[in-house]
Amino acid sequence: MKWALLVLSLIPTLAAAEEPQKKPLQFHLCSAFVEQASLGEPNSYGWPVFVKLTPAGSQSFETLTQHHIGKKVEILAGGQTLFRAPFSRPTISAAVSSGVLQQTFSSQKIAHSWLPMLERLPISPCGPASTDQAIWDH
Repeated sequence: MKWALLVLSLIPTLAAAEEPQKKPLQFHLCSAFVEQASLGEPNSYGWPVFVKLTPAGSQSFETLTQHHIGKKVEILAGGQTLFRAPFSRPTISAAVSSGVLQQTFSSQKIAHSWLPMLERLPISPCGPASTDQAIWDH
């Protein structure tokens, strides 16, 4: 009887383990969305890179964040994840309307290596990974 109860109690855990992990929201930076990228002064956290979005980029990112509070977002630049380290995919806590993104890197060399890519981003992909993520994927 004890074995039957143990097996039955494990079924929800096993079912949850088999469910695929939901992919985080993805937001692609593109040439139409980035106005300027710059390296900031080092601070106690490392070397910051600032990305100033264009009005179109700012609006798109604000729309994504206001509809997905509490979810994780991965920001990509040129197909590479820009905003993940050191905090594994930031969680959206409020709509982001400032139009400025910041990521801090552990070294000046790593931070500086992102600048050329951010200055020569492709035309696409651009914005949310899918139109579903833009508003409807709650």
